[in-house]
Amino acid sequence: PALDPSKKGAGVTLSNANQTAVFTAAQQTVLGITGITTGKYYFEVTFVSGTSSGNAAVGLVPSNEPLTGSQIGYNDGVTGSIGCFQSSGNVYKDGSSSSVGSANNFSTAGNYLCVAVDAAARLVWFKSGTNAWNGNVNANPATGVGGISISGSGTIYPAIGTDKVSNWLANFGATNFNQTVPTDRKS
Repeated sequence: PALDPSKKGAGVTLSNANQTAVFTAAQQTVLGITGITTGKYYFEVTFVSGTSSGNAAVGLVPSNEPLTGSQIGYNDGVTGSIGCFQSSGNVYKDGSSSSVGSANNFSTAGNYLCVAVDAAARLVWFKSGTNAWNGNVNANPATGVGGISISGSGTIYPAIGTDKVSNWLANFGATNFNQTVPTDRKS
């Protein structure tokens, strides 16, 4: 698994076997190459360097996610999109501007966001670093507790989006993860 060179805005350059995304233009998004339809998965995205943004998000989206001009889950108008935002940790979905949950921010270079998803149950958990899943000490992807629902029923793809010049590293299991993978997850 990696980021998809055919599913990215023109202002995104991929390198490092399509694991690193460099954003150089106004609001751009890149999707993962592998869609998720069933099973339980885990991945991490690290904010490597650059300018953090209140418009940057990491999340999951269907294949019709706009690659330019909108923010994941916030104003993209796409049912099934969900994103955790870099500066606030707020989670938005389905193109609504109302927060449906939160994690902690990941706005300092070197910070990373952990994402656990149960595609069959259509649930997702976000956490930055060692903080609590979805900002709740009782939330736990290994037990299915405290997940945020993902709308729709189709294939979803990992996604990164921002409007600032910045570098991001997606880890779908090509290297060791920063955190312990929840029980029964695939990368």
